[in-house]
Amino acid sequence: KALAPLRDLPAETLDGHRIKLAANVELEEELEFIKLQGADGIGLYRTESLLIGKEVFPSEEEQYEVYHRIAESVFPKHAIIRTFDIGGDKFMMQVMKENNPFLGWRGIRVMLDKPQIFLDQLRAILRASTLKNLAIMLPMVTSIKEVKLSKQLIAQAKDDLRSHKIQFDEKLRLGVMIEVPAAA
Repeated sequence: KALAPLRDLPAETLDGHRIKLAANVELEEELEFIKLQGADGIGLYRTESLLIGKEVFPSEEEQYEVYHRIAESVFPKHAIIRTFDIGGDKFMMQVMKENNPFLGWRGIRVMLDKPQIFLDQLRAILRASTLKNLAIMLPMVTSIKEVKLSKQLIAQAKDDLRSHKIQFDEKLRLGVMIEVPAAA
């Protein structure tokens, strides 16, 4: 409440360096709240919230609808969609015991091992990108090999959409989360 008067001021250092102050979002219901708080878009949308209470992954169409609403809601600002970060402390795919589940079979490694699920998500994000304000972030990346494999699947998803004449942002940005010691 005390900081509310600062909400509409630019996020800028005293020496004039502009900072993009974006929100982390877990639930669609938070979209209106982040606008009221003056967020400069969404720096991280946690897609695993789409898995809450589900026993199966949401379809490409179900995901597209959510990602499209996010893109429209923040436009002209940007939103970064993190691909499913499951495994470790997350739910749904607890199928094997690991010494350190927080760093092992998790995030991008799960998705690369489940390419059809990953392709559904990638196509959904791409389809929702027509306003050119979305980006993709890969979680728990440990190596450049994982990025290269992900790029191959992104290229396949783009080819799938092109073959069906479905539009998307051809220049959709891709990034990774540097959160695993091996990545550093």
